[in-house]
Amino acid sequence: LERAKEEAASLRGQLAAVQATSTEGIQQVRLQLQEREVEQGKIIESLRQRLKDVESGVASERNELRRELRQAQNEAERRGAEVERLQASLSAAQESSVRVLQELEDKSAAHDNLVSDFEKLGKTVQGLEKRLSSTDQ
Repeated sequence: LERAKEEAASLRGQLAAVQATSTEGIQQVRLQLQEREVEQGKIIESLRQRLKDVESGVASERNELRRELRQAQNEAERRGAEVERLQASLSAAQESSVRVLQELEDKSAAHDNLVSDFEKLGKTVQGLEKRLSSTDQ
């Protein structure tokens, strides 16, 4: 009986030691969990900040691309209008050159007719002069 009491006391001591060790272990685990939670919180906050920075950069880039697109569209419209003006000028110049060529052909034909008439007139005059000179003799 005495021995059972001693064993019971020994077991109680061992139980107390295990409980103390377990309590210490649990406290250490809790501290480690708290440290990890703090560390994870910092990591999460850092990642959130990076995400905000990336989103801000994307928004800024999107706005810049939109601005560049508007500029390119305006430039394309300006160039399109310039092409239309140049085409109209070219068309007018072509029409003018066709008219000038036609006038040149008309005047050339008229000149050729005048030269032909002048030559005929010259021959007629020569014929008349011959007749006059032959009648004078």
